[in-house]
Amino acid sequence: MYRRLRSQNGRRKNKRVKDRRYRLCLLSYLGKETEDSMRRSNKIIIAVILAVLAGLYYYITLPAINIHSSDTWFFIAAVVIAVLVYYIVRKRMRPAEIRESKTARGLVTLLVLIGVVYVAGTVLSSPIVNAKKYRSLMTVEEGNFAEDVEEISFDKVPLLDKDTAEILGDRKMGSMAD
Repeated sequence: MYRRLRSQNGRRKNKRVKDRRYRLCLLSYLGKETEDSMRRSNKIIIAVILAVLAGLYYYITLPAINIHSSDTWFFIAAVVIAVLVYYIVRKRMRPAEIRESKTARGLVTLLVLIGVVYVAGTVLSSPIVNAKKYRSLMTVEEGNFAEDVEEISFDKVPLLDKDTAEILGDRKMGSMAD
């Protein structure tokens, strides 16, 4: 495309201008957004939508913000998966292209790393690994059940509803430790 431009001395001269650059100049001259600013605004809109969806998911499931909570790890993984899916769909990638893309590989690596940290934390905090620590929490005392628990005849057992019976049973069990 050719466009007539005036040189500094007032003469007209023809200058070859690429079609896209001309459109961008024309759009910016007219006060409209350029393609780059439109891309930025689209990215901001997508980020806001993703943040709203993450907030909605968080509001519905209410995961505890704790490294020991599996809900927290699943929430973080869900956000990474959403970003990865958006990136793949946005770029219209095929499986071979996903392997070549640094961003997609980075997100997949981050997802695998989150999974590894979750599994390692679950295994290292399990009772099987920490059996010695749990063993020393309580002291075991030998006793005779018949002597420790008094026998009651069935005709003296009051008829109560389940909730009240549980409360009374808890009180009796609590008084035996004294």
